[in-house]
Amino acid sequence: MEYEQTDPCSGVGVAQKLVDLGVKAGSRSVQLRCETISASLIYNDAGIVIGTVTPNPKVTFQGFKSVFRVASSNSLLGSKMALYEAKELKVKKVSIIDGRTAYDQGLAEEFAKVAKANGIQVVSNDFAATLILIKSKKPDAIFYRGYSP
Repeated sequence: MEYEQTDPCSGVGVAQKLVDLGVKAGSRSVQLRCETISASLIYNDAGIVIGTVTPNPKVTFQGFKSVFRVASSNSLLGSKMALYEAKELKVKKVSIIDGRTAYDQGLAEEFAKVAKANGIQVVSNDFAATLILIKSKKPDAIFYRGYSP
């Protein structure tokens, strides 16, 4: 059974409702912010197996036996992309644009951290920055994390 809300506080209430209904397994999607994290204790305590593609590393770092991530975390994805740009593409300056969801922001933050640590100058990370402004900064690359409409 899958149930999704965008309100992080709703996770605990939904999790308890699913426990009360006798649900045995579930899935959580990528768009969730922290409701998977907040609900995972309830799922774990009830023995409900949850598979999620939620990229927040905290989901599986809690060590729960019945909560599984089936996709890479932001920390892995963001760091590998930044390392690729630094080592393989030899990028010196980058603009970072993200779609302003929790998923996008987490990935962009990890990318920026590792990019800076590997000598890449982050010249813009303002979502509202126009392409003209970005162009004037002459980045070698633009890192965009977001869903296209």
